[in-house]
Amino acid sequence: LPCVSTVPRPPWTRVSRPTLLPVHEGSADNSDDSEDGEQEALHARGQTLSRKTPGFLMQMKILMTRRLVQWWRMTERLVFIIALIFAATFFGVLDRYIVVQPLWDANPVLYLHTALALLMGIFCLHIFGDAQPLFWRERARGMNVPAFYLSRVTINMVDLVIQTFFFTAIYYVIRQPRVPYSTWALPFLLVSLVASAWGTLVSLAARPVKGAFFVTLLIFVSCGLLGQPTMLVEFLQGGPVEVIVSSLSLTRWSVAMNFCTSATRLHPDPMRMGLKDSAVFALQEQVYLKRDWWGIGIWETALCAMLVMSTGIRVIAFVLLVYRNRDKNV
Repeated sequence: LPCVSTVPRPPWTRVSRPTLLPVHEGSADNSDDSEDGEQEALHARGQTLSRKTPGFLMQMKILMTRRLVQWWRMTERLVFIIALIFAATFFGVLDRYIVVQPLWDANPVLYLHTALALLMGIFCLHIFGDAQPLFWRERARGMNVPAFYLSRVTINMVDLVIQTFFFTAIYYVIRQPRVPYSTWALPFLLVSLVASAWGTLVSLAARPVKGAFFVTLLIFVSCGLLGQPTMLVEFLQGGPVEVIVSSLSLTRWSVAMNFCTSATRLHPDPMRMGLKDSAVFALQEQVYLKRDWWGIGIWETALCAMLVMSTGIRVIAFVLLVYRNRDKNV
């Protein structure tokens, strides 16, 4: 019988075998001898076993198509969308009807950004945390790693936009912040972008069973703790501490964008506030408004900082994908 392999090959490898030679029964040594004989016979005829691996663009197309099919069949997305809808409804009702927070207050925005970053970070653990042995096997067979990385990150952007829209639209309808939706929602999209980068990095640096724990710890410390206005007053005094906080805390930038929009359009007057609200507004104004902001404005500075943060984290994640577990090419 002809020796025909039943193991499916990856789509980016095409192996041409001009001739199938018979394989006789025998030991493993006889099998090796038959393979050597096949090679010698093909060389004698001027033929060789050739393996043609497509380039980056062709593999990118193949991997994007495969990832789109996997994305369409993913059912875990519904669980996160329900969680986001519940969180947006809860915070919207809490801020408008129960606690009755001022529309300009940055603290509710901080909690919103932290909740969104936490859910997005946990959701993005699946990008590279699932099926790692399959990735190792395909990489050993010639898969282009940059094409694999870009295909997964690009398709994940669709989830970021959809889930961020659900979260912001529901809260916006309930809360009615009295600012344009597009201007108000853009910092949330940047939060999702950076949080997904953290989730991608953790999925490659930690074991899958511990990924959710590390993402939760990272988000709560960098967003909830370091992003508090009362803490930023102490941290943003120049020196290495400010550099570290500005590099790790995404809410240090995103909350400033929302507070700037609210303060500019609502024109809150401290003279008409109570003692507590006026003190809170003075503190937040000192943290978010009365700063140099690199001389280009609050929005421009925060936008550049968050894009640089997201890009830097994703570059580190790509390096881990390329060089980590190279010995597991099975």
